Amino acid sequence: MYFFAVTNYLSCSANKLAISICSMLSFVAIAVAPRINGSEAVDRRSVVIGGSLTLDCPATGEPQPDIQWSRHGETLSLITEPNLRTVDGGRELQLLGSHLHDAGSYTCTATNPAGSANKQFAVNVIGNFIRHAETNFLKFLFCGNLCLSIMTLSLLSNFSRSSCSKTIK
Repeated sequence: MYFFAVTNYLSCSANKLAISICSMLSFVAIAVAPRINGSEAVDRRSVVIGGSLTLDCPATGEPQPDIQWSRHGETLSLITEPNLRTVDGGRELQLLGSHLHDAGSYTCTATNPAGSANKQFAVNVIGNFIRHAETNFLKFLFCGNLCLSIMTLSLLSNFSRSSCSKTIK
């Protein structure tokens, strides 16, 4: 979508003989609605607990659009979310030292005077089981939905590694 705005200015100046010279100046501003590459489908991404992930919002438009990020429909506050930060004028959202609560539905919204565009992400945060070599028990670190600190499971000896995750559909 294109948005046109025409602004007219009357410019006057006086010369040494006190004769006013006036001219009409017109400016045309063209705005192009934002577009975000890859916004056709939900971008599904995964990160291991403690790892980092970057979500890209490659928005274009004229004038350059402002970008806002949200999670589960709520605008993100980078002040209350210390492991999140934006880079490149908001075009990237970095999740640093990921936690289970970082899993979810993220949206970047690009806005300028001609309109807006969105790109959606589904972020999956994965935890790992680690096998204790002597006892053949698995300790689940960074436990799933209940976020227990450590839970010990007895599994068959042929399982050396497994994983679980918190997934948002």
